[in-house]
Amino acid sequence: MIEALELWIDALLSEQRLQNNTVRAYQSDLEGFARYLESENIDWQKCNRIVILRFLEQQQLRQASLARKVAALRAFYRFACQKGWISQNPAQKLALPRPQRPKPQTLSIREVEQLIDCCETPLEKAVVELMYGCGLTVSQTCALKIADLQLDTGLVCCQGHRDQQKLVPVGEMAIDALSLYLGNSPPERHIFVDRQQRPFNRFSLYRLIRSIGLRANFTLTPHTLRHSFAAHLVEGGADLAVVQELLGHISIATTEIYGK
Repeated sequence: MIEALELWIDALLSEQRLQNNTVRAYQSDLEGFARYLESENIDWQKCNRIVILRFLEQQQLRQASLARKVAALRAFYRFACQKGWISQNPAQKLALPRPQRPKPQTLSIREVEQLIDCCETPLEKAVVELMYGCGLTVSQTCALKIADLQLDTGLVCCQGHRDQQKLVPVGEMAIDALSLYLGNSPPERHIFVDRQQRPFNRFSLYRLIRSIGLRANFTLTPHTLRHSFAAHLVEGGADLAVVQELLGHISIATTEIYGK
């Protein structure tokens, strides 16, 4: 089975449809399944749905981990069918459990205002205003260059799903904060840079947001600002489909958590 598993992993990596972390998790899941089959002296090409269910029951997993293992097993055996190694996919009819996602941490509008009031530099205020005002991810924020800003039309061009470019509206307060922070900086520069003019990375952005939050007596991450952006839009009556488009969610099911 290990040889078949390695071929499947290579195929996943070459397709580049999944993140590397997901592929590694799938690999770990299937390696665990292979060890189970070996301990039970069962040929992976002859195992059935009952064997797979017995394996999953022994794992005592949380819903999210169980859903991932089921998805990995279904995908691996589908690949095996396509290669002609087996005639039927024993994992095909396994029910894929839907993880119950906890409601994301958000700030109230008053708390966002308090967070902005605790910003001590134009850089800090520009980061908070842009991330909250546009619902940007950490990666999108770090990748932005000044040339991506269209402040006269109130838009910012950022990377969406699968690196596709998308335009996101920018509010007046974010525009004012960005204008004050950037001044006459060259357009080819990244928007957010440190004192050595190095572009922000994920860690520097996390540290900055965390330090502002501590001043405001909040424990938060950059993603809290994105969650708050979405939650406040929904609370204000925005259609979920509009929020889905702004956040770049592939499925509206991901956005529905803000409406609960």
